[in-house]
Amino acid sequence: PTSYCEKIADDPYNPDKKTEEINFLKLNAKKVIDSCKKDIKKYPKNEILKYNLLRGYKKNAFDKKKPRIHSQEIVRLIKTLTTSNNDYYNFQFATLLNSSFYIEPNINKSFSILNELRIKNKDFDNLNYQLGMVYQALHTGENDFDLDSFGFFVNCIKNNESFKNRCKTELADYYKWGSKNIEYDGTKAVYNLTESQDDYMAKIWLASHYFFNHEYGSIKTGKKLLKEAVNHLIKEKNIKYSEYDPYEIPRELSWSLSLLSSQYLKEKDFKKAKKYGEKALNILEESDVVNSGVHQGEIFEYDYVYINDLLFPVLYFIYDRKE
Repeated sequence: PTSYCEKIADDPYNPDKKTEEINFLKLNAKKVIDSCKKDIKKYPKNEILKYNLLRGYKKNAFDKKKPRIHSQEIVRLIKTLTTSNNDYYNFQFATLLNSSFYIEPNINKSFSILNELRIKNKDFDNLNYQLGMVYQALHTGENDFDLDSFGFFVNCIKNNESFKNRCKTELADYYKWGSKNIEYDGTKAVYNLTESQDDYMAKIWLASHYFFNHEYGSIKTGKKLLKEAVNHLIKEKNIKYSEYDPYEIPRELSWSLSLLSSQYLKEKDFKKAKKYGEKALNILEESDVVNSGVHQGEIFEYDYVYINDLLFPVLYFIYDRKE
C-alpha cells in the first residue's frame, strides 16, 4: 500500500516514486516530517520513506532560513541511502555536498560522485549543470580547466535539462569575461543571455552587459530588463533554482536594485538612485544572508560584500550630497 508519507512528499525525479510527485518548494515540512517518521516505524527498510523524510528536513531548514539545523539527520539518512541500488540517492548526496546550506560542504566528494554517475551514463535531470558548477568551484581561477566546465554546460543544453537556461547564462559568463581557452566574445555572450531570458539571472547579467558595453545594447533596455527581474523576484516565490540556495532570491533582488541605483547615480537622477539603493539595503538587512555565521568566508558572505562594494558608495554619495 502507498503510505501517506509517499503521497505528500514523493520527489518528481526519483525513479522509485509511486505517487503524483510534489515539488520541493510546495512541501509542508511539518506534515512530511511527522508522517514519514510514523511510516518509517511501520516500514523501517523502505528507502523512499527515508528519502522523503530527508526532503522534509531540508524544507524545514529552507523555510526557517536556518542553515544546517538538521545536518545530522540529513547526513544520517543520506548515508543509509547511498548503498541503495537507486543511484538517484547518490546524485542527491552530491548536490547536498555542493550546497553549504544543508550540510557541511565537500566539493571534492561531490565531484567524485557526480563524475562516477556521468561515467555510468546516468541521465538524471541537471547532472551536467551540477557537474559544471562543481567543476567551477573546484578550479576557481585555474584557467586550464575552463573548457571542462564549459563543456558540462554545453551538454546541459544539448540534453535539454530543466536548468538549461541557467546553463546558457553560465556559458554567457565565459564569453563575457574570456579566459585562457575561451576567447572573449560579446556577441555570443549577449546571444546566450538573450536566449535564456526566462532565467531572471540572464536579465540581470544582460542588463549589466549593456551598462558596461554600450555597443551591444542600450542602457534604457538594460534598465527595463532589471525592472523585469525585480518584479519577477518580488512576485515569484517558487524559483526552482532556490532549492539549492535559499538565499538566492533576496541576494539577487538586492543585486538588481543595486545595479539600478548605481546606473541612476551615473545619470545624476539622485531621487531614483536613493529609492532603489535604499530598497536594496533594506532587503540585505532583513535577510539572514548577512547574519548567519555558517556562511562566514563562503559564497553568501562574498556576494554580500560584492553587493556592498557597488551599493554603499552610491548611498554614501547620495546621503552626503548637499541638496
